[in-house]
Amino acid sequence: MAILCDPLMDPYGSNRVALLLTSFLSTRFDVLVSTPKLSEDVRALFPKNNVTFMDLGEGLMSRSSSMAYGEAWARETLLRTNGKRWERTREDFSAVINISNTIITPADVWYLQGAVGYTASWIIRLLPKAINHALGPVDPVLLALDRRQMALSSSNSSMRIANSYYCKSYYTEHGIPVDRVIFPPLDTSVFRPTTKHPAEDYCVVYIGKETDPHFLFSLADAGIRLRAFGTKLVNIPSRQHPNITLEGHFSDRGLAELYSNAKFTIFPFTTEPFGYIPVESMACGTPVLTYDREGPAETIQNNRTGWVCPSDREMALKAVELWKNGSVTPEMRKYCQNRTIEFSVENIGNQWRNLLEQGIHGRSGKTSK
Repeated sequence: MAILCDPLMDPYGSNRVALLLTSFLSTRFDVLVSTPKLSEDVRALFPKNNVTFMDLGEGLMSRSSSMAYGEAWARETLLRTNGKRWERTREDFSAVINISNTIITPADVWYLQGAVGYTASWIIRLLPKAINHALGPVDPVLLALDRRQMALSSSNSSMRIANSYYCKSYYTEHGIPVDRVIFPPLDTSVFRPTTKHPAEDYCVVYIGKETDPHFLFSLADAGIRLRAFGTKLVNIPSRQHPNITLEGHFSDRGLAELYSNAKFTIFPFTTEPFGYIPVESMACGTPVLTYDREGPAETIQNNRTGWVCPSDREMALKAVELWKNGSVTPEMRKYCQNRTIEFSVENIGNQWRNLLEQGIHGRSGKTSK
């Protein structure tokens, strides 16, 4: 079988899905992983048995993973460079699973993980006003490319599976039929509590490309100690704050330690089809404070494994209240950990394995449109 991926330049986001799904399925199937660009560091994370690779050799100019992803998406949507390379070199496979937005080609399954142009338009809105104004004309172009890529990927796929019910509703509203929902997998052997006595002297917050830093400063101004991690810490202004510690990048095991000792995790976002941060945190026994919408609203159980709020204002008020209150109860931490069993690699992997063993037949061998 073949799994088609976005540029594998880091092990995060959609690439984490590729890594965990391949690891699970390779215990029963021979798997070829194909991608527009393959980092040797990421390649080393994949299983060595029953897994081979096909680097499509996309000459991406961008060095950062996010920019490379956007570049590969735009090129593929306009020119179908990666899809054509794949079709020239590919063999017959028992199944082709396309979990990318950067390879448009006939496939048995297209795994929908969010619209690229829609997310990019949100990021533009968070940029300084002068840059936002200058990039204003780009917004309709991004959304037009989104519609083109979604239509092409959908028409070339026999089955469409979304990574959340929110994601399903988004694509359906844009004319893309979705057959079912399978959540992304989580490695619960790594993301698990590392202590029985959490320190609870800080809150965790992730800094992503969509994060509004001004909201984080408002929390810190209210007295909440924040430990911020992520590879996009450049999004934080140069202003320093005594209540914000910028941690940068963590290994998964280091991140599990960070989650496990936090009082709670704060997850502000602009748009999020699923959201790995909330489920990783819950798997480590730490509840999550976020918005009551999109993917995170499906994974967080309000007042049981965390709290969901309708706006920044309500979230800030709730964060201060929680910070000043007593410790998180052991029962809530246990609820959090139990909640994530649904997202474990074993559970999600079995859903994919059952789908494959039942037989998915489509147009993976036909000529692409």
